Amino acid sequence: MDTVGVSGTLIEVNEGGLVRVKGPALFVVAQGLLYGLGIEFKAGCKVKVPKGRVIVFKALKNTVIKGMVGDGGELGVADPSEEVLDRWINLVNRILNVVKQRLKKNERTKILVLGPVDSGKTTITTFILNAALRQGLRVSVLDLDVGQADIGPPTTIALASPDKPVLSLRDLTPDSLSFIGTIAPEGYEWRIISSALKLCFEAEGKTDLILINTDGWVTGFKAVCYKINLVRTLRPQIIIVMLKDSSLRGLVSSLRKLQETMEIIEAPTPPAIHRRSREERRYLRAQNYYHYFKDSKIRVISLADVLLLDTPLLGGYRLPMEMLESLGDNKILHAELHGNRLLLVTEKKCSTICSLNSIIEKIKKDYGVEKVKILSKGYFTGLLVGLLDEKFVERGLGLIQDFNFMENVIKIKTSYRGPVKGIMFSRIRLKEDYTESIS
Repeated sequence: MDTVGVSGTLIEVNEGGLVRVKGPALFVVAQGLLYGLGIEFKAGCKVKVPKGRVIVFKALKNTVIKGMVGDGGELGVADPSEEVLDRWINLVNRILNVVKQRLKKNERTKILVLGPVDSGKTTITTFILNAALRQGLRVSVLDLDVGQADIGPPTTIALASPDKPVLSLRDLTPDSLSFIGTIAPEGYEWRIISSALKLCFEAEGKTDLILINTDGWVTGFKAVCYKINLVRTLRPQIIIVMLKDSSLRGLVSSLRKLQETMEIIEAPTPPAIHRRSREERRYLRAQNYYHYFKDSKIRVISLADVLLLDTPLLGGYRLPMEMLESLGDNKILHAELHGNRLLLVTEKKCSTICSLNSIIEKIKKDYGVEKVKILSKGYFTGLLVGLLDEKFVERGLGLIQDFNFMENVIKIKTSYRGPVKGIMFSRIRLKEDYTESIS
């Protein structure tokens, strides 16, 4: 940790007392010793708590901190009766004892954390990670929250194997990631599960403990089915359930029927945890996209050399352009047949489809198709895609900048520099400010 001085308010905390910090905030331990998120902070350590995070620290000695807060931030002594830090410390020690006992039998441990939105899943995952690292354990973290991803950018699940403690999972660099192509798990459950299983296999040979952090989708029939199938597939030895409210009652009841093969541990949710609004979540995703793409460059990739996935483009029989007339004053750039359907890509967006009905009906008759789908060239601009290497493993994300059907190339903005043999499409488009729209 940095040991730079910070000017601001002085707060004195007696041994055993608690300090609650809501970001944005910055403080330095002027004297004494603080403990939080599994880390000890000695005199001189500077601690930065980002916006949207609430962290509680315990004074292991009489301690003085000097700090300042930004807009919406808070820094002050907390009432121990309103916090759960001591209960978390006992819980984490108990869990790590189990992990070390299993290691004596050469058995690795997977821990899966479940809970609703804003229940403390990420905080307790960070706590266990840091405490395990301080005890000399090798730890991997698997982040399965595609919407509020911490380790990788949104729309991905990611694996990291850190060698030092962190205040936030956002400080981790992914070893591997899988592009899911959505910010909500519904409809993509088995893609997430299969990708998670692949990343678990990757981690198992190099770690003592795998921590699996999940999303907050836990209510409703589909959510319960998803989480049960996730547990059945990944087979964790320990499940931590964050008890924020009664929303997990049905899921926990179902999981207890699997309890012969795993232990379910209930953990309290911190009462002062920050509840993020939809706007704040959208802002945080935009920030994550920005940081991911900030060092990106434009790559020109030949369409003849890559497989396009999750899109009808280049998956049908490509028609010669001279066989098709223009759609009014709108030039056709690309056309391909998919059975009884025809896909057209035009120079500009067709704003008055009704006036083109006669041309479209003629195309249907000439080519014996039932449906004609028309996309403008601009439809693809800003689409978020996953980039696959020569083994068709996801290696990075990209933003489509241009399709040039005449030259048969695609231009993609990406920080990935390796070979590209596959491009996986999504329905998510990023604007210039990195906010999302769904196409």
